[in-house]
Amino acid sequence: MASCCASPCRSSTRSAARSSPSWRTKYAEAARVAVRNVRRDGMDLLKRLEKDHKIGQDEQHTKADELQKLTDAHIKDIDASLHSKEQEIMQV
Repeated sequence: MASCCASPCRSSTRSAARSSPSWRTKYAEAARVAVRNVRRDGMDLLKRLEKDHKIGQDEQHTKADELQKLTDAHIKDIDASLHSKEQEIMQV
């Protein structure tokens, strides 16, 4: 009798996990926003340093490109983690 009760709970939990990816998507989006905020702060700092003549315009552009590449890499990692987790849940 106990195995009969355990089976429906397990299948309903599986279907709930599969049909409700919204919280995973929300966490991933919050992580993307955090990365973009760090990028924005870094870009503001670079612009301020260039304006105060502490770094040159060429260095500012070089560092800005490097910062953008790092941002893109981290967002790609977040997306890959989300995709991996969704695939893992679909296999369960």
